[in-house]
Amino acid sequence: MRILSIDFDYFIDTDIDTRNECFPDGHDNLPPALTQFIWNSRYDFHENIRDLGVIADYDKMCDFLKSRQVGRVLIADSHREVAQFFDSVKPDKDLEIINIDFHHDMYITGGSTLDCGNWLRFLTDLKPDVDIKWVMREDSDTEALTGEFPYATTTDIDEVQGEFDLIFICFSSPWTPPHLKPRFDEMCECVEHLEQF
Repeated sequence: MRILSIDFDYFIDTDIDTRNECFPDGHDNLPPALTQFIWNSRYDFHENIRDLGVIADYDKMCDFLKSRQVGRVLIADSHREVAQFFDSVKPDKDLEIINIDFHHDMYITGGSTLDCGNWLRFLTDLKPDVDIKWVMREDSDTEALTGEFPYATTTDIDEVQGEFDLIFICFSSPWTPPHLKPRFDEMCECVEHLEQF
């Protein structure tokens, strides 16, 4: 089984310093209205955020998604919702995950509760022999639980090839400026021809 997981925060045209200095400290379980309020205050203090767009990889991924012929699709706000796919993971079947994301999601956050920052750690507990490739940005933080991220990485989105059984796309509203939501919606339209999960 092959799973393509896409976190829209990968596509934001900014660097890690701007994310750390200007973006909010994200929280996965805040009500949408509070998340919007927090972003509005960030816009007030850091007006340059309003000018952020997406990187060229965005168009590449949209073209890739349009050309997929098979696969079930789940669209969500939070990466924690990828856990809905976990029931499809069979212990006796091979599993490959391609995760396009600014963050590696092998954090220790959440303790025994799955969240957007630890879902990949939960998946590796469920399926220790999973084959993982993280498509990261050049300045993504690669520090994980016990040192460097322990799986394959690349900064070349063109390495994402082939068909996928499951495709997951999330917006990550605590980490993505809300004015980019229309671009997220456009990406989601690229998979409307596939079966919805």
